[in-house]
Amino acid sequence: MNVDQVLISFFAMVCLVQFGFLEQGFGQEKEGLTKTEQLSQVAQKLTQKKYLLEYKFKKGERVYWETEQVDSGEVSLQKKKEVTKSRTLSTKKWRIDEVLANGDFVVVQSIEQVDLWQQIDNNPPISYDSKIDTRPHPRFEDVADTVGIELVSFKAKKTGELVYKKANYSDVDLGVGGIIVQFPQTPVSIGAKWYQPSVIKTPLPTGQIKKIKIRRAFELLEVKFDVAVISVNTQILTPVRDPEVEVQIMHQITKGQIRFDIKTGRILTREFKWNRTAQGFSTADSLKKYIGRFKESMKSKQEIDLAASSAVKDSVQIKLIGVGPIFRD
Repeated sequence: MNVDQVLISFFAMVCLVQFGFLEQGFGQEKEGLTKTEQLSQVAQKLTQKKYLLEYKFKKGERVYWETEQVDSGEVSLQKKKEVTKSRTLSTKKWRIDEVLANGDFVVVQSIEQVDLWQQIDNNPPISYDSKIDTRPHPRFEDVADTVGIELVSFKAKKTGELVYKKANYSDVDLGVGGIIVQFPQTPVSIGAKWYQPSVIKTPLPTGQIKKIKIRRAFELLEVKFDVAVISVNTQILTPVRDPEVEVQIMHQITKGQIRFDIKTGRILTREFKWNRTAQGFSTADSLKKYIGRFKESMKSKQEIDLAASSAVKDSVQIKLIGVGPIFRD
């Protein structure tokens, strides 16, 4: 055992005694572990590498993400069944307006382009691609109106904690988190967990609003080549036993994973999945199933421009059922 190992073992022993991890009496064990095993665990924690997860931006730069969300929903009510499938492709842009000396930054977010597709049962699908279509289908008009305008501006600390947010739209929680992922304020090691609490407000038939407490649980799974892999899991803290409430929040309960580049200080990808079923929300035989997936990937400006230039104008804009998005359970 070298000098460093001796010092680490000694410091581990001090921590165990100081914080009460070792019980009095050398023949005793705590939680089924011997003193040697306890010392080994503490020494491992003391020497385990820690990582600081912080955003790093430069004033004036533009950061782009390409997102894809695919959904499949089935509603059975009074012996009638309706199946809805949809796909949403979009390009999100962050314009970094200011970066302060302490690392805080100001962002203006906008949507550069959207490509929408939807089909209900076996009816002809409808679609809209902002890169090539001049007029959207009436069902897509609200989304089309958001393209190319500044939707929200916000200021955040380098850990992702919001200082303020000014939005030109109504917030809709789709289960993929807020406008920015928040990280711990101190360095964390592999296996570290942190939580972000939130509240879902759902209307009841009585006109009242039920508040349901949830939290998003994060865990640092691994770090390879300066890329941190973080799991995300939505946890419901308020018991939900009413199917009418359950059917309203099922879109917001997700599991996912984030890949964060520690060196460059930005999110590379976010992926989430939905797979929920609610029964008896209207009548005893009523049933709703919802399956979906969401992926967001960082792209360069060149990749975005290339995708836009390769789009082919289709004046008819009819997409057949067989060429729609592929859905997987």
